[in-house]
Amino acid sequence: MSWGLKVGRHLGVTAADILSDCQVLVSAMSSSTLPHWKLWSLFGSVMRLYSSYDVVSFWIPRESNEAAHLLAKWGLSHDCNCYLNFWERSTVGGE
Repeated sequence: MSWGLKVGRHLGVTAADILSDCQVLVSAMSSSTLPHWKLWSLFGSVMRLYSSYDVVSFWIPRESNEAAHLLAKWGLSHDCNCYLNFWERSTVGGE
């Protein structure tokens, strides 16, 4: 989430909807309450980024978040140091 918020800031995004299957994270973000995690410093940096957006967080069940998991799995097996732009697509076979 931190990386996505940083990319959004770089691209000039001011509003976002965040969907996550981590219910504890969504609750913590929505209430600005520090979760009982060992990674509280990371959470603090995410909250600083989060507060600079007009943002709404939504919890979704893990089985509804399959696309994010597939993308993360792809990212682990590919060397990609760039943004993936889903708004542009190249056609195969001249379609």
